[in-house]
Amino acid sequence: MNLSNKKAFSLIELIVCIFIVSLICIYSIYFYKEIFVKNEQTFQDEKTKLELLNFKLFLEKNLGFDKLSYKNRNLYYDNSLLLKDVNKYTLTTNSKYASINICLENRVCQEVVIVK
Repeated sequence: MNLSNKKAFSLIELIVCIFIVSLICIYSIYFYKEIFVKNEQTFQDEKTKLELLNFKLFLEKNLGFDKLSYKNRNLYYDNSLLLKDVNKYTLTTNSKYASINICLENRVCQEVVIVK
């Protein structure tokens, strides 16, 4: 093998290595982007679940269900804003418990049951 063939072969090896490394970098960046987006979605969902848990604890402490009102996709307690961006809200009460079906931000829906 002469010197020009060795240089050509080395150049081809270099081009193939650069191509492979480029593919690895591109797919790694894509993978990290997907992880970031999924992490952000999970964070927002967990934040919404935490808001619902706070809502449940608030209602367990203050059993005034007659003070709850739903207007313009917001839930109010005694005319003070309690939850924003409520897509669905139904309240069912009887003598033993109250059941609230609620959906927040078109993401998390939950049935909250509170014993009186």
